[in-house]
Amino acid sequence: MSFELDTWSALPIVGAVLAVILVRLARRGSPLGHLVAVTVFAAYLTGVAAATVFPLVVDPEFIEVMRRSSIWDGVNLVPFRLLGVGHDGSRQVLLNIILGMPFGFLLPFLRVRSDHAVLGWGAVFVVGIEGVQLLIDIAYGFAYRSVDINDVMLNFLGVVCGLAIFRVLARLYRSLDVTVVRQSPYVHGVLEAG
Repeated sequence: MSFELDTWSALPIVGAVLAVILVRLARRGSPLGHLVAVTVFAAYLTGVAAATVFPLVVDPEFIEVMRRSSIWDGVNLVPFRLLGVGHDGSRQVLLNIILGMPFGFLLPFLRVRSDHAVLGWGAVFVVGIEGVQLLIDIAYGFAYRSVDINDVMLNFLGVVCGLAIFRVLARLYRSLDVTVVRQSPYVHGVLEAG
């Protein structure tokens, strides 16, 4: 029996977990803006999982054939080795940077205020992606996903870029000398504090 687990398969679980989190936050008095930020962040993480983890193929014949290769065939621990190599190498570099940018941009909206905390969580996040991919490889017994130090570096660069964009946006927001009715007090507070 063969089948494929994809992001759509995981959506009911993600939706249920998100609903529980949102209900708990709402009961604690979280403002609507915070609940929206949590929802957007959850959607982003689901997209990251779709790009880095799924699909998971469950096909005994495929797995048996692939187990002739080593797990370590897909592991690169040497920085800058094979960076940008291949017909779509520069595209992969750009996509890896873009993958991390929303993390750095969105985390301040989840009440993580200091740059050190955002960057610390960003490091945990990008190393965690590669760690999950390595665990998938170990579970399969072959290199199903590539584990690459370059991905970690580029994803983290994306986190830094996302945080920088947030800081620039917050600074621009604070410099506006206009009397405007603030539609979202939560977003106003985040950008004022940023």
